Amino acid sequence: MKGPDGKPVEATGKVVLDYFTAADLSDPTMVVLTMADGTVVRLPRTREHFPSIEFSYQNQLVQPSTQYRFHVLLFVKDTLSSKEVLTTYAAYQQASELKIDAIAVDEGGYVENVVNVSITPTPIAAGVEYNLIYDIRFTTGDGASWNPAHKFRIAIFLTWKSHSMMTVAEFDRKIPTTDLKMGPTTLTLTVGATYQLEHSFRPANSTDKTVWSSSDETIATVSDTGLVTAVAPGTCTITIQKGTFSKNCECTVEAATP
Repeated sequence: MKGPDGKPVEATGKVVLDYFTAADLSDPTMVVLTMADGTVVRLPRTREHFPSIEFSYQNQLVQPSTQYRFHVLLFVKDTLSSKEVLTTYAAYQQASELKIDAIAVDEGGYVENVVNVSITPTPIAAGVEYNLIYDIRFTTGDGASWNPAHKFRIAIFLTWKSHSMMTVAEFDRKIPTTDLKMGPTTLTLTVGATYQLEHSFRPANSTDKTVWSSSDETIATVSDTGLVTAVAPGTCTITIQKGTFSKNCECTVEAATP
């Protein structure tokens, strides 16, 4: 795996990461990466003497081919002796060499930049705590091969002196509908009869919910799958809604022939 400068990102002093296909974060002390070649790499989340760091960010829905930004809030606690407590971020950054990089690990996406926007040092009993906010901007891919069940992931790397730490920010994917078809557009039924309306949409992995409705359920009802049931003589409109698209079928119900 390469960083924004094109150079390999070292997750430890010995392992240089290539592209990984999965990150298992279930172990609070360990990050388990499945590499592109199928091998598994286990990395401790922290290193000896690494400052205590907590990550916080807000999830959001992401769509294909769209630019997004999010803030990463870092709570950094460095338990130094009283003589070594650093009271300004500039001195702390120079002394600890704390750096942050981010890489999009999903197909087609990329991180544009990582910018520090806020630093608040707070003295604590055993040292100093820094609240850092980083602004990360990224652009998603075209979504053609997206699986909506999987999240869009941004790998965030922190380096401190010769030690490294990684976490993954995960975002829910939203794949909007681009086309919707439904047929037939007119339908005549007798009371008690049923008819299955057909529909199709693109892309096939759209995450938009499919909603069927009838303008008058005393005339005809429609199920969640598009099955129309004639109830009583009259006319009504059967509608399918998916994302910003909708299609109508004008339904006429006639009395059953004796």
